[in-house]
Amino acid sequence: MKLILFIVLFILSGTLFSQQEYISNTNGFKITFPTDWELEKNSGSMEIKGKSGVSDVYLVVKEHRDFKNKTISEVANDDFRNALLEQYSSLFDNLSVTNSGLTTFNGYDAYGFSYTCDLFSDIKLVSTHYFLVHSSRLFAVTASSTTDQYPKDEKTINDVLSSFVFTD
Repeated sequence: MKLILFIVLFILSGTLFSQQEYISNTNGFKITFPTDWELEKNSGSMEIKGKSGVSDVYLVVKEHRDFKNKTISEVANDDFRNALLEQYSSLFDNLSVTNSGLTTFNGYDAYGFSYTCDLFSDIKLVSTHYFLVHSSRLFAVTASSTTDQYPKDEKTINDVLSSFVFTD
């Protein structure tokens, strides 16, 4: 019995310590990625991006006067959704929104926006964005993958997404 307990604890310790945690003191959040994921910090508009093959999870944080003292339900109106549709339709062919609306993300009020599209003529993309307003900033937590790779990476992607928390 002690041997079984030791083996279980050994496996769990390997799982727990084989992750890399990203903490943003500036924007007050943390998120955890598997150690075999490549991390890009402060790349373009992204504060952090974790990538494994064709799957990735990234965060964009924007401060804007329109978000000051607002909740996501006040920000995520028809104009917000239409702006998302316009932006992503201009970037991708055959955009098809699979889900959009107010939701909960890790216990926080959020606006979810999911779609599929053509990344290239022969590659389809599946993507989910969670928009949150916190401390007068808009956070976009995004996960994406190709449609053929997503089922293989879905659990890992969901584990990364579920690790996101505000720290301030």
